[in-house]
Amino acid sequence: MPFSNREFPNTPIQRAVLAATLCLIGVAVTCVGGCLEHPAKARPSSVLAERLRPKTIDPGPDGLFMDVIYLERPFGDTELNRELWAPADAEVADIEKRRVLEEHGFRVAVLGGQLPAVIKQLFHVDELAPSESGHLLMQSGNPTTIQTSGDYPSWPEAGPDGTPKYVNAAGVLRAVPRITPDGCVKLAIYPEIQHGNVRREFVPTAEPRGAMDWTIKVGRQTKPFDALNFSLTLRAGQYLMLSCDTADAESLGARFFTRVKDGRTLQRVIMIEAEPSRSALAARGKL
Repeated sequence: MPFSNREFPNTPIQRAVLAATLCLIGVAVTCVGGCLEHPAKARPSSVLAERLRPKTIDPGPDGLFMDVIYLERPFGDTELNRELWAPADAEVADIEKRRVLEEHGFRVAVLGGQLPAVIKQLFHVDELAPSESGHLLMQSGNPTTIQTSGDYPSWPEAGPDGTPKYVNAAGVLRAVPRITPDGCVKLAIYPEIQHGNVRREFVPTAEPRGAMDWTIKVGRQTKPFDALNFSLTLRAGQYLMLSCDTADAESLGARFFTRVKDGRTLQRVIMIEAEPSRSALAARGKL
């Protein structure tokens, strides 16, 4: 039952017609809005929408951000092993520590300033950006684990009886970032092998007052390599780069930074950037 613009719908049928008309108009507007963008005409969000929208987390005075980037190419690739490292500083650790790392096939350097042109090419190839890469929000002094190798059914290091010493194993780096008083990040790296099945165990913990307590730790067994532990300081815009020396495909470093995909051995370069949050810089008077 039609009605003029001046008539107010008084009957149930008239009100139903009006409701259906408004509904169709709403759908049409929604469809048009979804196809055509008019950012200049966008209205500000309502107070309710602003209240319901998730807020940015304030990381606090000890918060920091860590970016972990994985680059991959076939083992021994020239661009990954030569051009990427050419502008990097490989003398970031002391001489003795560098010697031990090199003996085990590890390659470590710091990249900063103007990034090499080849890195743009590496970032634009889909297979060179695995899903492991991520942006982490952390607290100063808290560790995180970065898996560097693929998963090995058995790590190629046999026990005395010739059986695999580590089964279901992977190379990982335990990274512990700490914000320094001058607003940099001191990053400690602990290479480990994680192996076996995930299990739960009770481990002792000490409270600040010295009282002993127990907590449940969930994870796999670990094999640390204490001689390979090192730390260095990253300033804003600097990346820690880690990979292996491809001269020895059987070295510990080569095991740590390779994985097998579709029958091919792929080499990994791990790039880590860490910087304090604005709250952390403000707390240290660096803003």
